[in-house]
Amino acid sequence: MSVANRNSEARISDSDRNAILNLEELNRATVDNALSEFRRCCNSTAWASHMVSKRPFASATDMLKTGDDVWSSLREQDWLEAFSGHPKIGDSESLKKKFSSTFEWAKGEQSGVTGATDDVSRRLLEDNRRYEKKFGFIFI
Repeated sequence: MSVANRNSEARISDSDRNAILNLEELNRATVDNALSEFRRCCNSTAWASHMVSKRPFASATDMLKTGDDVWSSLREQDWLEAFSGHPKIGDSESLKKKFSSTFEWAKGEQSGVTGATDDVSRRLLEDNRRYEKKFGFIFI
């Protein structure tokens, strides 16, 4: 979701409303549909399940605060599961293949490397692989 400023009132952009359920629809969605939408946002099963159980949300700000609170309560294995749902910075093939259902979100997250030269993209990919080997999860 596009959020103007997490410390002020959160706003869901019109383009995001077309791409995903708006807040009212998310509050009314079946458990399975809501779970699917939350999993598109965060690949942690525990996070998505908790978010579904916390509905209805009074506002986007309420939903974002709840998301932060739930995230903080998760275990390391839940975080690692969430990280596995993130494309690796500079890995455009992974972005296109593995993340086709969230391609627009991921593309926005990686917009800073859009104009990078092939050499910069290659180095980012190599550095990300070294980071993952060293720490056991990708750099986000």
